Amino acid sequence: QPAAYLPGLAASLNNLAIRLSEQGDAASRDESIVLAAEAADIYVKLIADQTTAYLPQLANSLGNLANFLSEQGGAESHRRALMFSREAVRMRRKFAEKEPTKFLPDLAASLNNLSTHLSVQGDAASQGEALACAKEAVVIFRKLMEEQPTIYLSALATSMITFSNRLSEQVDAASRYEALECAQECVSICRELVAEQPAAYLPMLAKSLNNLASRLSNRSDAVSRTQAVACAKESVVINRKLVAHQPAAHLPDLALSLNTLAHRLSEQRDAAACGEALSCAQEAADIRHKLVAERPTAYLPDRAASLSNLAIRLKEQGGPGSRIESFFCTWEALNIRRRLAAEQP
Repeated sequence: QPAAYLPGLAASLNNLAIRLSEQGDAASRDESIVLAAEAADIYVKLIADQTTAYLPQLANSLGNLANFLSEQGGAESHRRALMFSREAVRMRRKFAEKEPTKFLPDLAASLNNLSTHLSVQGDAASQGEALACAKEAVVIFRKLMEEQPTIYLSALATSMITFSNRLSEQVDAASRYEALECAQECVSICRELVAEQPAAYLPMLAKSLNNLASRLSNRSDAVSRTQAVACAKESVVINRKLVAHQPAAHLPDLALSLNTLAHRLSEQRDAAACGEALSCAQEAADIRHKLVAERPTAYLPDRAASLSNLAIRLKEQGGPGSRIESFFCTWEALNIRRRLAAEQP
């Protein structure tokens, strides 16, 4: 009885794909792509054979598939992720025009995802579109918050992290200042959410603190830079706790927060902070070395960033041994980036 049970199968495939992607290991994430693609194929067949009633489910499957492909890394995966994400936004915009109350939250979520997929492209046009998508997502969630603040608080926080990141990619001072304001508001929201449900929202708080640390560092005053170190340290502490329970899922975030902390500590300019910065940079590079061994396509760009950071921290130490090690880190980062540039110029 395909007509009776195919919709349920597709929904189950989608749910299992999401659970697998949360595991963090390479095999689970690869399987999540296969399952999400199968779910999308089923919905396409249902729409062709029966009714347009399954169009919202197809949009959901395409959005999931885009996110899973993006996590896989690589030029082709990013290209497909962007294509599916655009289609999900296009479909959900049509749904929202007819039934805004029902579909505006989904549209905002899709816009937030599309912003992230666009930012990976790197060109100016994509970055401009990414900023516009992120801004629209925040505007929608703020409107939804006016009617149902409790339900959409976490979604608003997620979209504000994305919007803050997109603003920080702009060169003008006004955008950088707005990015800082978004990051500060986001941390406040996340603390409120963690107070009620720590297990659910600690990962989001860690991300928002890491984001705020980077935004604060853009200001040149000593107070902001001290606050940036405090935020980065708190992000590392949270991620260490999360890694203790689910290493595969949270190791990438720990590496990111350690890398950020290394940068923020180095800005303090004193010997003790520079020594701690070196330790953080080394740990981040070691973690990403392990991640690359499992999923090279996804984590090679991050590995190169960590090696570059580590090279700078080593050079700051002085001494012939540190300088030689710094040279080899720089050389490895260069080779990785040559390879990436050849694949995705």
